[in-house]
Amino acid sequence: MKTRAGFVSNSSTASFLIMGVQLNLSISELAKKIRDRLFPDMKVDEGEAGGDIIDRFTEETPLSVVGWEGDPIIGKLLIYSQDDDFSVKELELTMANLSKQAEETREVLTKLGITDEVKIYSGTESC
Repeated sequence: MKTRAGFVSNSSTASFLIMGVQLNLSISELAKKIRDRLFPDMKVDEGEAGGDIIDRFTEETPLSVVGWEGDPIIGKLLIYSQDDDFSVKELELTMANLSKQAEETREVLTKLGITDEVKIYSGTESC
């Protein structure tokens, strides 16, 4: 019997490691908060549930959003894997680099009015 420790990866899921904040908001509520604070010029497409706003946010800031199906996590992706490579991967992150990324994450979250403590989360999501 084969067992596997670490991230799960197949064609329908992605594994992630993210430094950020888990929010008790829906994706559409998060999109509204992002639009109101960062992109007031954008119109909300009701059918997209704010997907276009989230896309712009992830393109224009160093942060990402995972967990669209539940309470989303907004933060800096450290790992996001959809491949079938089951090898061990080394992150080339030093403590100083992690500290810098935490500061960058906190800076963007503060612009959104999010003051929760930045943590590191791991998990999987459908893709």
